[in-house]
Amino acid sequence: MRRFAILTLCFVFASDASAQLVRSDSRVKSTIKAGPIGADGKQTVELLLKIDPGWYIYANPIGHEDFVDYQVTVRAIGVKEYKVEYPGSAAASKEFGDYRLKVFDRDTTIAIELIRIPGEPATLRTVVNAAKGEQCPLLPGALVNKLE
Repeated sequence: MRRFAILTLCFVFASDASAQLVRSDSRVKSTIKAGPIGADGKQTVELLLKIDPGWYIYANPIGHEDFVDYQVTVRAIGVKEYKVEYPGSAAASKEFGDYRLKVFDRDTTIAIELIRIPGEPATLRTVVNAAKGEQCPLLPGALVNKLE
């Protein structure tokens, strides 16, 4: 409930309401570096998130259960299994009202271990929530990277 109230205030009192229509993927870009696919279908992928200077995204884990919907998430589509290793030690802290939340405030690499389906393409879908300074976060944005 508290989270809802804080975020509602962000949108109601935003100085430029049109700025709230901008998606977070306008401030964060992604590239991938994929290793070879092994005979067992295993593949290691590094996902690099390039964050615009002065901006940050909410880390995973974010550091408070009321805000988990805002943390960066990576989902692999078209694979048998996957495991994401979020770089918790790379996170900085930002205060938001009474809360201290973890953020990535510089380019960040996320490691993903996949088990691929033979002959099938795979896709990484990364959802980010970007903010700058004390401003409210932009709308969530999705970054899509295809693996052949």
